[in-house]
Amino acid sequence: MATAPTTVSALNAKLDAYVARTDARLAKLEAAAVPPVIVAPPPAPTPPASKPLMSKLPPGVGQLLFDEPFTDQSRMAWHPVFNPKAPWKRSAYYGQQIDQGWEDAGSRQGANDLQVYTDAYYPTAYRADGSGVTDPPGTQKGVETVRIVGGQARLSLLANPDPANGQLQQYYGGHPTPSGTGVKRLGALLTTERSFAQEYGYFLARLNTDALTPGCWPAFWLLPTPGTMGLSPEWKELDAYEGMINEPRRAFITYHGGDGLSIWPDLWTPGWHDIGLLVTANSISTVLDGVVVPGSVKANKYPRGTRWYMLLDLAVGGWDGQEAMEAPALPAYMTADYVKAFAVG
Repeated sequence: MATAPTTVSALNAKLDAYVARTDARLAKLEAAAVPPVIVAPPPAPTPPASKPLMSKLPPGVGQLLFDEPFTDQSRMAWHPVFNPKAPWKRSAYYGQQIDQGWEDAGSRQGANDLQVYTDAYYPTAYRADGSGVTDPPGTQKGVETVRIVGGQARLSLLANPDPANGQLQQYYGGHPTPSGTGVKRLGALLTTERSFAQEYGYFLARLNTDALTPGCWPAFWLLPTPGTMGLSPEWKELDAYEGMINEPRRAFITYHGGDGLSIWPDLWTPGWHDIGLLVTANSISTVLDGVVVPGSVKANKYPRGTRWYMLLDLAVGGWDGQEAMEAPALPAYMTADYVKAFAVG
């Protein structure tokens, strides 16, 4: 028996029924579906609470631009991969900065240092070119020499637990000390080279050096941001305070390079001090506890466009022959309560 031909109306009826069944299934799926979860972006880091200024500002000092109250350990170790937003970098180079992702902490051999600066990002392997490979956070094997204690930064000078470690000596640029080989001491360095620099301003640190011992070499100083001054056979730096703790009252104030300045006033007494550098277009001066140090005012003849960043460090050895005093009682430490930088003009 022949099959009756399918009419257009019959095909339309089948299509309508299919669409109805599909709509019903979609309605069930939509009713059972879990609504999408919208993940909000993480909140921006909360700025640390500012500490009150303990000394008066010099005339002409304006807006606060950089403020470190030393209340957060995570801010103390910049790393290009693991901690790129931290304001404090733990290495510095003279002249042109060498940037290979990791950066050699150096030992400033030209300044007769007898320590190396170290941090938690210690390399455990080396590439073919000799550059270091660091461990991710939580697995670091380095020795931490800057710690937040009671809302203050403790910069420590420590005995190296393994002075014969060749990898440590290679990575940190260590060199033999007068009494033997190997790196015997580990020092502390904090710099704002990756986070803050300015051409003119008031750069200020609040420091206490009472826990240091003879042979220690604390300092608060400025260096030009790499590339803003260019290379020169005569290094440029501004030293607001260098202390040779065998002469605890003496503050060594030096503006290096060209028509510089060097004075050694006996002004450093026990307790806390605000030590600052005021850099304007016309002059440079050092300010101790809100008062300009007599004899520290000098015309600013550094190249225009030079941008300065801040450094705090604790070393041993030094340019005054103190390298013979290579065995200070350890551990020794310098404490910093805050570091601030202001605009001028």
